[in-house]
Amino acid sequence: MPETSASGGRWRAPVVLAVGGGRFSKSSQRFCPIAFLLCRGTAPIALIIKDVEVDGLDATERALEAIAEARRLGWPPDALLAPSLPLAGFNMIDPQRIASEGGLPFVAVLRKRPDDAAVRGALIRHFSDADARIRILDRAGRLHSFSTEGGEAFISCCGIEAGEAMHLVGALTVFGKLPEPLRIALAIGRAVGDALSGSPAN
Repeated sequence: MPETSASGGRWRAPVVLAVGGGRFSKSSQRFCPIAFLLCRGTAPIALIIKDVEVDGLDATERALEAIAEARRLGWPPDALLAPSLPLAGFNMIDPQRIASEGGLPFVAVLRKRPDDAAVRGALIRHFSDADARIRILDRAGRLHSFSTEGGEAFISCCGIEAGEAMHLVGALTVFGKLPEPLRIALAIGRAVGDALSGSPAN
């Protein structure tokens, strides 16, 4: 990851790909738009929009495509930031595949501690492939809490040490609990989802 060199070399702002999911209606939408925002530090560089299937299993593939597109643009990311593993309902990003196939550390940043038992219960009740989805959840690693100006937040990570992930998140956080690239990506994802569904933006 980019850092200040001990010899006084210039510090390079990290390049990250942040993921933001949009709102959707399960009753009327099969796909949900996901914003992949490429940022250098907190400054946006490019926006990639991908459709993922609601409650499907293609979120990892779409994330790998976005990583490849970012590299083709000449901005290879240093990490993928996500608000959680599930997107578009229970469409899971597999953190191990992001690390192994995408070659990127995966960092999920959450405003509050997730109700793990409730998520697993919902998967078991509603999905015939619940075991496969739960295995993806388990690959996220241990949940770590850390302090921000906005209060306690949580991260899980893969392909990067927790301390380094917290340092990265802290360097990119301007206010609140979320790093700025992730906050903007979530806002874009919601706006795109609202525009496509005809729902008024809040």
